[in-house]
Amino acid sequence: MWGFKSYTDEFYILEIQKENMKVINHFHTYCRDYFRKTYKKLFQEENLEDDFFQESFVKLWKEIRRCSIFVQNNQIYKRNAAGEINLLKCSLRTYLIDITKNDYNQYLRKKEVSARDMKQLLNSKMSEADVTTHTEDLKSKIVSECVKNLPDSCYKIISLFYYEQKNYDEIMEMSDNYTSKDALKTRKYKCMEQLQKRIEEKFNMYNLKPYLHERGNFK
Repeated sequence: MWGFKSYTDEFYILEIQKENMKVINHFHTYCRDYFRKTYKKLFQEENLEDDFFQESFVKLWKEIRRCSIFVQNNQIYKRNAAGEINLLKCSLRTYLIDITKNDYNQYLRKKEVSARDMKQLLNSKMSEADVTTHTEDLKSKIVSECVKNLPDSCYKIISLFYYEQKNYDEIMEMSDNYTSKDALKTRKYKCMEQLQKRIEEKFNMYNLKPYLHERGNFK
C-alpha cells in the first residue's frame, strides 16, 4: 500500500521523468488532497479549485518532463526562462500550490478589471436610439469576458473550438493534456457548463434575456 509520507521529492521527480503513472497518480492524489483540505476556502467560486489545481499540476509535470526541474547530486534544481539554474528552495508540493495560487490571483485580477469595464459601459450616457445597440454590445462584452476569465484549459478549448473552428482531432494534435477524444469531449462539456452558468449569472445581474449560443457565436 502506498504511504503518502514515504517518498522524497527527488524520487517523485525521477519517476515522473520515467513516466511512471503509478507514481504520478500517487503524487497527484497526495498534493490534491492536501490542497483541497488547506486551500479550498480561498476560492470565491464553487468548484473552481480542482480546475486550477489540475492546470497547475500539468504545468509542473511539463517542467519535470522537459527537465526544467531536475535532480542532480541529490539536490533539486530549477531552470528558469532565462536558462539560469538555481536550487529549488521549497518542496514540490509547495511549489505546485504556489503555481495554483498565483494563477488564481491572476484570474481574480482579470475579473476585477472586467467588472470595472462593465460598470463603465453600464453607466455611459446614451440616447433612446442606442438602447438596442447598447444591449447587444453589453451581451457580447459579457460573453467575451466570461470566456476570457475561464481557467486556462477551458479558455483554450473553447477558443480553439468556437473561435478558430478546430475539430476534436485538431485540438488533440495541438495539446498533450488529453489521452483520448472522449476525455476532450468531456472536458469541453464541463467547460461549456461552467461558461453558461457564468453568462446566465451576469445576464440576470443586468436583467438581460438569455443568450442563445451556437458554434461560432462567441464574438
